[in-house]
Amino acid sequence: MTVAGRAAAADRRPRAAAIAAVALLTWVTYLPAIHNGWTNWDDTELLLKDARWHGFSPANLVWMWTTTRLGHYQPVTWMSYALDYHLWGVNAAGLHLTNTVLHAITAALLTALLLRWLERAGWLGEGAGALECAWVGVAALLWSLHPLRVEAVAWITARRDLLSALFCAWSLWFWLPPPGLDAPDRGRCAAATATGVAAMLSKGQAMVLPVLVVIMFAAERAATGAARDAAGWRRGAIATLPLWAAALVIALVSARGAAVSGAAWSWASHGLAARAIQSAWSLARQLVATVWPAGLTPLIPLPRPWNPWAIRWLAPAMVTSVVYLSLPLWARRAPALACALLWIAAAIAPVSGWLQSGPQLTADRYSYVASWSLATVSAALLLGGFRRLRGPQHRPIAVAVGAAVMGGLVVLASVTRAQIRVWRDPVSLWSRAIAVHPDSAIAHANLAEALADAGEPARALEHYANAVRLDPALLAPRAGWATLAARLGATDAARAQFEAILKADPRHEAALIGLANLDLLDGRTNDALRRYEAAFTAHPDSAEAAYNLATLRLRLGDVRRARELLEPLVMRQPHHALAWHNLGIARQREGDRLGAAEAYRRAIELAPELARLHPPAAELR
Repeated sequence: MTVAGRAAAADRRPRAAAIAAVALLTWVTYLPAIHNGWTNWDDTELLLKDARWHGFSPANLVWMWTTTRLGHYQPVTWMSYALDYHLWGVNAAGLHLTNTVLHAITAALLTALLLRWLERAGWLGEGAGALECAWVGVAALLWSLHPLRVEAVAWITARRDLLSALFCAWSLWFWLPPPGLDAPDRGRCAAATATGVAAMLSKGQAMVLPVLVVIMFAAERAATGAARDAAGWRRGAIATLPLWAAALVIALVSARGAAVSGAAWSWASHGLAARAIQSAWSLARQLVATVWPAGLTPLIPLPRPWNPWAIRWLAPAMVTSVVYLSLPLWARRAPALACALLWIAAAIAPVSGWLQSGPQLTADRYSYVASWSLATVSAALLLGGFRRLRGPQHRPIAVAVGAAVMGGLVVLASVTRAQIRVWRDPVSLWSRAIAVHPDSAIAHANLAEALADAGEPARALEHYANAVRLDPALLAPRAGWATLAARLGATDAARAQFEAILKADPRHEAALIGLANLDLLDGRTNDALRRYEAAFTAHPDSAEAAYNLATLRLRLGDVRRARELLEPLVMRQPHHALAWHNLGIARQREGDRLGAAEAYRRAIELAPELARLHPPAAELR
């Protein structure tokens, strides 16, 4: 290696050390998340009730690239789950481990991105020393160790947020060329576009990436005071056209998926004024929670009915609106801060309320990419501040400020560790949600479901009752209460509740299945069959509807129909032991002895206690 080469390598070492340190400290802080389990906040519905993410078979890949399950188009995220399945199967610890690794890699990429942007903006010298790089690393840690990041990392379903952000950071890295180059070359543009599209295919929120690219370059030009020539702007605009086109397509697909799933709110039920106030309030909440991360919760409920003109919503929204509307007046004096605020607004725009989907006002995970601009501002402030405190006379102040910053990191890490434990299981998760928002019907309903699964029916009934009292229009907690009541023997009350639910929604799956189960208990087989058929017709992807209908068909001697229902069911739910058991019965009755033996074998592997119900394998060969 030449002398120049050795010097260049030496200059890169502090940067590499800062990047590696940020990644390691981030990963170690979040590693306890591997002890967490599944939650009933979409984890069950998304991953445990469907096995089409179990590997990269052609059928699975087609499904991953075409489904909008639960309202999201996320084929790259589905493929990451499939990779997890190859590594450790259906294992919550393994999926949590992947989430922690993804977060650590994103923290490293953000550190590299900050170093490059600050160098291009003139805040960092070309041969930046270890101390300067360390302060940039501290700014990245202020982002990565912040408790607002916990939801994205500790929640398996939030994998889409992690992957999308990772690819966004990678894309921005390619868009931002090394110092000395005005614009990325063709190779970097192609790589930036490819990683940007991957971000959008991980989560639709990344459709704002082209806007973020523009803000990033605008912030750099504002910081350096340089005016880009017209030819350079044209080249940059042309280079980003494929990214804009991809963003438009993803926006349309995402809107369609939210509408089909029923998650999207209509403009009739949630009007323009409500969406505007919610969006401004969401911005205010993200900024306040970044400074003071108290009261973090998995669900910030959107009240039903919601009065957006109440002072608790309107006042923060008005303050935020005034700040953003006044940006043109003071942007010249503080252009970097103006760009940082614009970045936040752009990053959360798709999920801030304008395209309302789901029951939440906002969510902690929405700040994942939005907070990168604040990390940039923090890095600039740290570098500028300690540059002014370099002299011997300022050393005591510098030491005190440095100790305070490091102490702040320790506090953030401690709060983050505590917040990770909140996501340990559904009971702890929803107990926390109710502690913060005691009037949340959804939180009470989800806690009731978790308590019922944990074998605490009395407490579950209490929380179901609270959910029904708080929001009688919600049908899920009413169905949950009725299901649990039927299990405890209160069949008349359960039947009355199920029938009331079906008057409001004749297609309600849990009510149809619950009434069918009660019909069977009362000996009304034909009524039960009719309701099971209605449930399966309305919800053909439901494992519960398919299993119940197939079981009754098998009992009535309709073996062919039972097998038609069970064959695809065990493909979607390969861990459904009773489905395999019943499929074995159906195959045996049809004379498929080898197929029956295989089905019985799978059933016994999953539930050894079923072995006493099956004939010896030798009799079926």
